[in-house]
Amino acid sequence: MRNNTFLNSTFASVLVLLVATASAGPPVDATTSLWSQQAFSARTETEVIQHLFDRRKADVETGIDLRVPMQSDGLTVPVQILADREDIDALAIISSHGSRPLVTAARFTRPVRGYSTRIRLDQNGRITAYISAGGKLYVKTANIKINVGGYGMSRQSFRSVGAVSKAISINTRINSRRKGNDTEILALITHPMENVQRTNKDGGNGIPANYIEKITFLLNGAKVAEMALSPEVSANPITSIVVPHTKPGDSVSVRWTDSQGRSGMGTTTLK
Repeated sequence: MRNNTFLNSTFASVLVLLVATASAGPPVDATTSLWSQQAFSARTETEVIQHLFDRRKADVETGIDLRVPMQSDGLTVPVQILADREDIDALAIISSHGSRPLVTAARFTRPVRGYSTRIRLDQNGRITAYISAGGKLYVKTANIKINVGGYGMSRQSFRSVGAVSKAISINTRINSRRKGNDTEILALITHPMENVQRTNKDGGNGIPANYIEKITFLLNGAKVAEMALSPEVSANPITSIVVPHTKPGDSVSVRWTDSQGRSGMGTTTLK
C-alpha cells in the first residue's frame, strides 16, 4: 500500500542544505508565465492540454509511473512522476475538482527522469499527469480518497494560518538524493501558499492570494527545469526533479518568485 512516505523510498539520502532569505537573487524567467497563463485560466482539461501542448489527445505510456497515496488528509498530497526514459520535455498535473483544473506545469531543457510536488485537495477525485516526451503526449491517471473534512484542517485552522502567514520567514532549502549517476534534487521553500478561499480572523475580507508562481532549477548555471504553480500547491512546497548524468561537484541553484513579487534563491554543490 502506498502512502505519504513513498517519496523517501526511491533514493538513498545524501543531505545538502542551504538557506536563502526572500528577495535574494533574480526573478524567474517570465517566459514560464507566458507559456502557462492561458492554461491556468482554462476551465476544462481539454483546454489545458490544448494551451500547454497544442494538442487534444494523449496515449497511455507504460514506461511512466504516476505515484500518489491511496488516501490523504488533503493538505499535502504528494504527487510523483518517474520514467525509465530521458526525453521528457514538459508535463502537467491536473486535478478533477475545482473550476480550474491545472495545478502545476513544468518544462525541461535537459534530460530528466522524474518530477514531484505536493498539492491540496478538498475532496475525493482523480489526479491526471500529462507528459510530453519524444514528440508525443502521454497520460497517466490515479484516484485518491480524501479523509473527512478535506485538506485535513478546520475553518478555524485556516484562519489561524492566514493570521500568521505574514510573519513567516521565507527561505529555500535544497537537498539531494543520489542513485548511481542520477540525482533527485529537492527544493523546500518555506512559504504559506495562501489561496483566495481563506478568510481573515473576523470571517470576512478574503486574504489576498500569496503563493509561489514560478520555480527554476539550474545545474552548473544552465537551466534544467522551470515550473509554474497554482495556489493549489501545498504550503511549504517541496518540488523535485530527477536528473541523470550528474556528478559530485556539480552546482545546483533554485530560484523562485511569488504572487506578491517576492523572490528567493538557493545554491549548493552536489556531494
